[in-house]
Amino acid sequence: MDPLYVALKLFELRKYDQVDKITTALLERNPQDEALWTLKMRALTQQVYVDEYEMEYEDVVDQLMDESAMAARPRPGTSLRQPVKTGVGVRPGATARPMSRRTGRPVSGMLRPSSRATTANMRNAMTTGRGLQTSQPLTAKIGRMLRQGTASMLTTPNGPFIVLSRLNLAKYTEKKYLAKPLFEYIFYHDHETALALQMANAAHNLDNRDWWWLSRRGLCHYRLALQREAERDMKEAASQQAHPDNHLYLSKIYARIDLPAQAIESYKAGGVNFPAEPAMLVGAARIFEELDDLANSTLFYRDALKIDAMNFEALACVGMECYYDDQPELALRYYRRLLQMGVHSAEIFINVGMCCFVSQQMDLMWSAFENAFLLCNKEQLADLFYNLGYICACSGELQYAQRCFQLSLTSNNSNPEALAGLAQIAYSEGDRQKAVSLLSVSVTASGKEDASMETLYNMAVCCEELGDHGSAFHYAQMAHTLASGLGAVDKDVKDLLLRLQAAIHSV
Repeated sequence: MDPLYVALKLFELRKYDQVDKITTALLERNPQDEALWTLKMRALTQQVYVDEYEMEYEDVVDQLMDESAMAARPRPGTSLRQPVKTGVGVRPGATARPMSRRTGRPVSGMLRPSSRATTANMRNAMTTGRGLQTSQPLTAKIGRMLRQGTASMLTTPNGPFIVLSRLNLAKYTEKKYLAKPLFEYIFYHDHETALALQMANAAHNLDNRDWWWLSRRGLCHYRLALQREAERDMKEAASQQAHPDNHLYLSKIYARIDLPAQAIESYKAGGVNFPAEPAMLVGAARIFEELDDLANSTLFYRDALKIDAMNFEALACVGMECYYDDQPELALRYYRRLLQMGVHSAEIFINVGMCCFVSQQMDLMWSAFENAFLLCNKEQLADLFYNLGYICACSGELQYAQRCFQLSLTSNNSNPEALAGLAQIAYSEGDRQKAVSLLSVSVTASGKEDASMETLYNMAVCCEELGDHGSAFHYAQMAHTLASGLGAVDKDVKDLLLRLQAAIHSV
């Protein structure tokens, strides 16, 4: 059988390593065969290909070197850089969704690269070994590209497949059947963005009606942090050709330059042109979620599920919204759907266990937690023991709850939720001083700006009972500010503030 035909069939089956071996052997006999050359370029590119329309994590270096002018105090709902505290997503009577310590926003149903962006203090990020409480290095994006490029050079024993410094780009740009595969090889495989931009400019000069080159030039500008040039190219490409990628790329650019309203409009325009494309609805739902507009976010996720009932992200996010909307039975249906699709992770089983506990399905709860034990790592183990401690505390088993919280701290010694749980147990036992110490450590672990309202209120109550009215008033004010920012009114916090004010004035 013809080896080239075998390589083509293997490429269709996505067995790119075997394609690389066959084309390398054939090119040793005939180095001038352009068909083999193109096939090997495409195989190497597909091995490291990444969807560029996904919003990547903005690392510390990007934030420090960003020279874009942003409003210091943007209007509510017009910026992704600051958490919105207008109560847009707060529903009367619903359980408040906890805030993420990494982003300052309500926790999401699915961890995405963009969900690791943060509003934390830059000084704190630079004083730690790794920035902003993530597993990403300070130069996350650049490091990822360099690591991929270095690994890809090992595909041939004698160095890189193509020596780009010796390549005549003008010659290959004129050959349309070679130009696009070569561009993708340079852009995705070798990460030579400047060289790829040079090739895209040359190809656009040859044919300015080809929307594909405009779109790829916009990607080069985006990777080089030239956001306005990227916006111009993507707009022109979208006007020439209505393609889903153009709308997705344009929305990504708007999100990067902190224009969420324009990003949502771009997603909606793409949804009008391509009503059967769930990526438009999911992208708009992400923007609404980052704006804390949880109601609209859930609507868009539900619309995405009507088109694609197997969308992992939509299922996870709608399931979490149902759980915090006091509908654990509905949330359980979505999480079971994820399990039926083969998504077996510790987080899914923990969520299933919590839904079973709230809906009083105890027989299924313990089996879910047992499966979570088998799948979790050290970080997930801390969350698992905390949830078990919460269940024990709700059941009145304070001794078991205390043990679970302590086990959670052995996996993560700065878990503020476990520390707050131990403080509540100490308070119930009458040890106010120990409760204050544990709550103080909990507030320090999460940061005063990111501490939960309940923790601050409990801290104020304990300080009041110990006679420290000044500290109690300080923490009560913080709890009241946080509750007001979320659009909620807590009667207990207001009563505590009035009582403390009266006590301070009487002194």
